[in-house]
Amino acid sequence: MKGIREKEWWVILFILGVLVLNYPFIVIFNKILFVFGYPLFFLYIYVGWAISITMIFIYTLFREEDKK
Repeated sequence: MKGIREKEWWVILFILGVLVLNYPFIVIFNKILFVFGYPLFFLYIYVGWAISITMIFIYTLFREEDKK
């Protein structure tokens, strides 16, 4: 049963990543607006990418602690 929960979390993280890079969110952040000298769209992509990697990293840390 524990293996099913782990697979569900991976699927949820994947779906969140796909949703963030999909139509409604891309259009919201695709504006001619600069934040700290960088276009808002590129900041959205790079910050979202960094957050998703951080979430996966934290998830794997908790998963390794559960196995010990």
